[in-house]
Amino acid sequence: MRRRVPWGALIILLAGAAAFGLSVWIRLSINAPSALEKLIAAHAPAENVQILAGGAGNSLLVGTSLGVIEGRGSRWTRVAGLQTDVKSVLREADGALLLAGDGTGVARYQTGQLTTLLPGDAQAVAEPEPGRLFALVGGQALQASADGGRTWSQLVEFEIERIHALAANGTTLAAGGLQGGIYVSQDGGKRWESRPAPGGSVTALQFDPSKSGRLWVCAGGAALYSDDGGTTWRPGVRKGKSDRLLIALAPAPAGETGMRGISADGLLVTLGE
Repeated sequence: MRRRVPWGALIILLAGAAAFGLSVWIRLSINAPSALEKLIAAHAPAENVQILAGGAGNSLLVGTSLGVIEGRGSRWTRVAGLQTDVKSVLREADGALLLAGDGTGVARYQTGQLTTLLPGDAQAVAEPEPGRLFALVGGQALQASADGGRTWSQLVEFEIERIHALAANGTTLAAGGLQGGIYVSQDGGKRWESRPAPGGSVTALQFDPSKSGRLWVCAGGAALYSDDGGTTWRPGVRKGKSDRLLIALAPAPAGETGMRGISADGLLVTLGE
């Protein structure tokens, strides 16, 4: 006597196995380290991310405790010959990298040559227009240069707390402190006003080029934005469910939307309203 195959039970069993396999694949895919995370982990525990910045075209720049990593799409490579502490990085119009870091000071890197513009320990450098530079040194002094870094003058010294982050948009400057303070200047850094703290130590500030006047901040591991000069703050929305603390952010590469956030170990996330 031929036994009848219990097709219903078999289908349920196969569907369950497929669902289990899919869930395992999804978990492994989500948790699998990206190319950037693998590149950083290769130097662990010596290397950690300190800053994220927009590059030229569709690239991103990642400043670390050991240099700079540049990404284009899913491909990440170290900037050859650059091994120095980088707490701030941006690419200038001629392709040079403008850097700031402890021991690095403010420096320019081009064709394998590192030229010191301002020695010492520097936490941030900004260039709102070619040749006009602002630099945060020693955690308190804000220096300015109108000739591309050849000469500098001190604008102000922050005495309330150590300042770690700096952003510039025309004559509007924003600074953030390790104790969570936010300070804004509308006249190029001469006069400053405090703003309500978004919560937690400020590790990065960034003006959003796609939203006039919008200021983003990384504070206490979270990304927030303000459309009223820092008077009120709203949490940015992450695309994806990662709960890793963020330490820096940058505008998305050309052709993409939103902002990008990054964790100390190199996890990139997309941020929106």
